[in-house]
Amino acid sequence: MNDHGLERGSSQIDLPHTLPIPPFQIMSICSGKGGVGKTMTAVNLSVVLANAGWRITLLDGDLGLVSVKLMLPVAPTAHLGQWLDGKCKFLGLATTTPYGFKIISAPPNEFQLSGLSELQQLRLATLVNRIEATSDLLIIDNGAGISRTVMGFCHMSNRLCLVTTPDPTAMMSAYATIKAFTKSLLPPAIGIIVNQARGTEEGFDTYQRLNEAIARYLGVEATWLGHLGVVRDFRNSIKSRIPPVSLRPKSPFARSVTATASRLSRWLLDERAPVQRDSAQAVVKKALSELEKMEPVVQ
Repeated sequence: MNDHGLERGSSQIDLPHTLPIPPFQIMSICSGKGGVGKTMTAVNLSVVLANAGWRITLLDGDLGLVSVKLMLPVAPTAHLGQWLDGKCKFLGLATTTPYGFKIISAPPNEFQLSGLSELQQLRLATLVNRIEATSDLLIIDNGAGISRTVMGFCHMSNRLCLVTTPDPTAMMSAYATIKAFTKSLLPPAIGIIVNQARGTEEGFDTYQRLNEAIARYLGVEATWLGHLGVVRDFRNSIKSRIPPVSLRPKSPFARSVTATASRLSRWLLDERAPVQRDSAQAVVKKALSELEKMEPVVQ
């Protein structure tokens, strides 16, 4: 097991607002498999961290599906594709939510990072610079699978937050996602959140089995970030477009999100994990160059 002080059953839960805010970082949330609650995780973590005083920007990386805005009471007037084409300004691109964080909406049409022109690459780097100047953390909510776009966003990140469930197929997809990154010379630091767990016991046991597999066969270890319980009022939350952590702030689900956000905060402060120090332009170019080395896409 890792030694990050995040073990199961620890009574020392530091709330996010009691911890110092780390230097700007980019964290990709991905799953490998659809239907595990990745976007729900990204949105609710953003609510809790923003409530703790963090400046959060949540980028919808599910290009073509526009998942994030469907879970929030907002109506963005611009999207990432328009920014890359020079058709909107940053103030019009980043939409402030009622919960204190900003979102950048995905383009509604199919879009691939691997096909960016030189000018679009430069505008993507400029966007990262703008976000860094106005945020403490950029969270990228990626689409399902291990597409070139997902891999591109993850290669831009220095933290990879993997969302899985106790379901064996979800765990296999999570393993495949991590395996894809072991080919990088400097893969992002990896953390695992187990969603739809019936309790800490099931969540931690799922993490342990997955971590043991990647340690044995891939030679890497992941950090336990926590579990999220089952959302009891999911349908009402989606219908009202109010995140469950705000709709029922004292529910078991909300408590599990807060505990997970606390562990995640401590993980972001861990100086042993690699933090990207390159310029935004270098980060973008390196990420896109990694895409050229990719084998056929695995969905």
